[in-house]
Amino acid sequence: MAFLAGLNDYLLKNYRRSTFEEAAATGATYCLHLHGHATLQGTIAENSVYDVAVTADDGARHELPKTRIKMLYPAAFSQPVQARISIDPDAEARRIAPIVAVKQRHFVKNKTLFHLMRSQDVLLVTLLEGEVLTGVIHSFSRYEITLMLNDGTEVVVLRHAILDVRNNEDRCFLKSSQQTLRDWTRSDLYIDPRPRSQLRPGLKKVKIKRRKKVIIR
Repeated sequence: MAFLAGLNDYLLKNYRRSTFEEAAATGATYCLHLHGHATLQGTIAENSVYDVAVTADDGARHELPKTRIKMLYPAAFSQPVQARISIDPDAEARRIAPIVAVKQRHFVKNKTLFHLMRSQDVLLVTLLEGEVLTGVIHSFSRYEITLMLNDGTEVVVLRHAILDVRNNEDRCFLKSSQQTLRDWTRSDLYIDPRPRSQLRPGLKKVKIKRRKKVIIR
């Protein structure tokens, strides 16, 4: 089976990584973008599988399902990040609610993300409510993609909040498109196994004759 060199090692090291878990451990203040074009600034008080508890700057505690969160980043970068967020009016007009059912989400394959991360292609990532971020992939895990903007600021995008991922040539990197385009096969890391006949020198295909079925009456 064909594969990308280094992908499995990367996933073993990073796939379970969680920004929520790290933020809860450090007590750092984050800015969270929520559905409904709302923002919430505070510290991560508790992280569970499907929900997160945030203690806001005013001391109020907010229990949030993770599907309501679209992206987050350290609060110190709020102004530069928000200045770099544009809006796709067509996507915004669709008023897409949080997608709870996994099979209905706009999925990006790990092999596609790994290829894009290594190539450092500039991407336009559109979220469900139309927010558009432009940058390169710094890292990714099972539920998150960390996007580095052109000023070096890192924004964590929740994979369930993605609507579309394209490059400047308008090439789509969603699974629905990459099933046909297969851009990851163009990567220098792509390894295509040798044909079976080359695995054992001198091995030749043998044509097997089918035995004729004899019916006795």
